[in-house]
Amino acid sequence: MNERIKEIVQETFKSLPMDNAKPDQWIDKFVLELSRKIIFECSDVVRESAKNYGDETKVILKATAVDVLDHFGL
Repeated sequence: MNERIKEIVQETFKSLPMDNAKPDQWIDKFVLELSRKIIFECSDVVRESAKNYGDETKVILKATAVDVLDHFGL
């Protein structure tokens, strides 16, 4: 597994207080938050990569990053 994914998992786990009385709800929150963070990270990577290209490609990559977020409702 990629080290960055491990970091995101650990950060997400630490950011959500464990609710032993409602583990199913906690797992749902964890999976949603983890997914959200990974999708944002992916979009950020595309945006950062866009800086290395010419104007037309830069615009296309930035639009793609936004499209990915929109696809997942973020």
